[in-house]
Amino acid sequence: MAALRETTAEAHQALERTVDLPRRLESATSYRRFLEAFLGFYEPVEDRLRSIRELEAVGIAPERLQKSKLLKSDLTRLGTSGQSLAQLPRCQDLPSLQGVPAALGTLYVLEGATLGGQLVRREVERRLADFPECGHSFFSSYGPRVGAMWKAFGDCVSAYVANDPGSDGLIVDSAVGTFQSMQRWLEHALKS
Repeated sequence: MAALRETTAEAHQALERTVDLPRRLESATSYRRFLEAFLGFYEPVEDRLRSIRELEAVGIAPERLQKSKLLKSDLTRLGTSGQSLAQLPRCQDLPSLQGVPAALGTLYVLEGATLGGQLVRREVERRLADFPECGHSFFSSYGPRVGAMWKAFGDCVSAYVANDPGSDGLIVDSAVGTFQSMQRWLEHALKS
């Protein structure tokens, strides 16, 4: 996982610059737009990941592919109607998800965002304390199990690479591609 983190660091940093978290937490409205943009990426990616049946066989539990439901819950708390949720734009420029190695690379990005979500949750609580309707279940998706879930994911990736040594390059390529796809989507979706 350390090599994966090092190899994807530049793409990860570019995505973080695009996110510009302080700006996204300036108000309940900017936070809502931020969550809408995330939903537009997560939902179609999770749909594609769920279609890769082999993921469960390598230890990826279906609960890892439920974060778009949490985004919808948070947006509903912010007053977004079900009809409005359905009409939000969805990303079409998705990362390539051909097989388990590509799925693991994409999941590296999504699971890493879940790990980093702890920081975001604390910032939401601090910056938007006057807006109790600002749900953060998406950023708290695994609750106190987040560290254990990250470790278990890393163990799945390590075991997969140990059984298929040539897959590590595919996993890295997919992770970089996912960071880039997400960055392009957020640049588009968060335009002011």
